[in-house]
Amino acid sequence: MLNLSAAQAAVRALITTSGTESVALTEALDRVCAVSVRCRRPIPYFSAAAMDGFALGPVKGKEGRYIIKAETAAGDTTCRSLRAGEAVRITTGALLPAGTERVLPLEVSREEDNVLFAASPRPGKKFIQRRGEELGQGRVIIRNGERVNTAHLLHLNTDGQQNILVYKAPRAAFFCTGSELTTELRPAAGRRRSVNNLLLAALIRRAGAIPHDLGLASDTPEALRAALRRGIGGQRPAILISTGGMGPGKYDLTAAVFREMGGKVVFDHLSLRPGKGSLCGRLDNLLYFALPGPPAAVNTIFPLLISPALRQAQGLKKAWPSRMTATLRTEVKIRKPEFTHLKGGVLSYKGGRLMVREARILEEAGVVMVIPARRRLLRAGQLVGIFST
Repeated sequence: MLNLSAAQAAVRALITTSGTESVALTEALDRVCAVSVRCRRPIPYFSAAAMDGFALGPVKGKEGRYIIKAETAAGDTTCRSLRAGEAVRITTGALLPAGTERVLPLEVSREEDNVLFAASPRPGKKFIQRRGEELGQGRVIIRNGERVNTAHLLHLNTDGQQNILVYKAPRAAFFCTGSELTTELRPAAGRRRSVNNLLLAALIRRAGAIPHDLGLASDTPEALRAALRRGIGGQRPAILISTGGMGPGKYDLTAAVFREMGGKVVFDHLSLRPGKGSLCGRLDNLLYFALPGPPAAVNTIFPLLISPALRQAQGLKKAWPSRMTATLRTEVKIRKPEFTHLKGGVLSYKGGRLMVREARILEEAGVVMVIPARRRLLRAGQLVGIFST
């Protein structure tokens, strides 16, 4: 029976990436870069005014007097240079003429009869955006294994790049077990509408992968074999997931059928609640997770084991969540403390401290709290371990 960190390490050792593909920048947001990309030229690639005002050439004669020779706006390239004692009106983002020493902001300028009177500059305040000030030529814009964000896209596009090599999004197939489950909108008494299929699809998409719903399987060996065959056949996913059938009861047959079909178990019990009856293994060289049936358990275990596995399969370097600590806002009671307990939590800040409390009904948990074994009560103000989801 493994603890959480041992289970995470076991899964991490089994993950491989799903290959690469080139995509347009318009399709690249949140994908994972497969090769580091460098600037082909400096950004910005010309020096420009950082404010509306006047571009001033070198001082000539009496300091502070300049002849206004022209006006230049963003996109205008006609004013090429400034001589001593010359100035041009200029807008933010406009190309600076050669010889510009500083930009005088419009709000502190004074002009009379085409003569500009400029006060002495404040130390270090030239109001110029220099060529290459943001990124120099050859500077890395995005590294292999980083997720593409909007800042990356802006700089890649500015650099004139149209495509980027990314890791392929892995496919994750899943089925839900239980003879009581149905897809009917209003099931009869004794039947339950399946909700794990919707939950799994959402969690898989959130992790950046592509979900594939294999449907429902009743609690019979024949139905479970058929569902597992659907998972390992055809267009194979990177990961296969099932929910239900992992308890000690007569109709909890998932683990037994998995072994019967030649599945190799990595772990089949965890010292966690929820999640004690979780299985990870390989079936026909396909990574397989069997999770407990209760949706709350699926929602708690998935972000700690399967979401990181899917992110790692996308090539993400920092795929696995780091454990942090937070201060409890309210007490937490545990009824059966023999195992480590996992509880969804909501973060906040108070007095510079990171605080956490249990998530309420209809409130999405932003973290999972890890309550150590043999602790029946954690009081408000105590520290607790957390993982972000």
